[in-house]
Amino acid sequence: QFFKLPEDPMRINLVIGCGAEYVLNHDKKFDLILVDGFDENARPGALDTLPFYQICRARLSDDGVLAINLLGSSRGFNASTKRILTAFEDRALVFPSCESGNAIAFAAAGNPLEISFDELKESALALKEATGLNLLPTLTRLAQAKTCLNNRLIL
Repeated sequence: QFFKLPEDPMRINLVIGCGAEYVLNHDKKFDLILVDGFDENARPGALDTLPFYQICRARLSDDGVLAINLLGSSRGFNASTKRILTAFEDRALVFPSCESGNAIAFAAAGNPLEISFDELKESALALKEATGLNLLPTLTRLAQAKTCLNNRLIL
C-alpha cells in the first residue's frame, strides 16, 4: 500500500515477511529485487550486510537489477555503499540523496545495462505525463554528480 503497487497477480507476487529470509531460502531468479526495510530506529539490520547483498546478486536474472533505499544522511551510508560495491564487483551506482535524505542504489551482476541520459530524460517525461511522478529533479542530481559518463548511465 505504501509503494502503490498495482494489483497484478500475473506479474507481481507480493510476500510480506522477512526479505533476508525469503531471498536466502528461495532459489528463484528475479528481474528486480527492491530493498527498503528499516526498523523503528531506521536500522536495516540483515538487509544491509555483505552476505545479504551477495545472495541478492546470486538471485538476480541475467538482466536483473537490485534497487536499495539507503539513508544518505546516516552514519553507516558509506559502509553500506562499500558493501554493495563489494558484493556486485563495483557494478553499482548510488543516486545522489534527495531532500528527504534517501539515496537509491542500483546494482547488477548479469548483462551490462546501458542507457543514454537523453533516453532517461525521455522516459522521465513520459512517466511524468502518465502518472504525475516527476523524476526530472533526480536526473538533474545525476547530471550534477557526474554519474553519467559520456552522457550514458552504465551499470
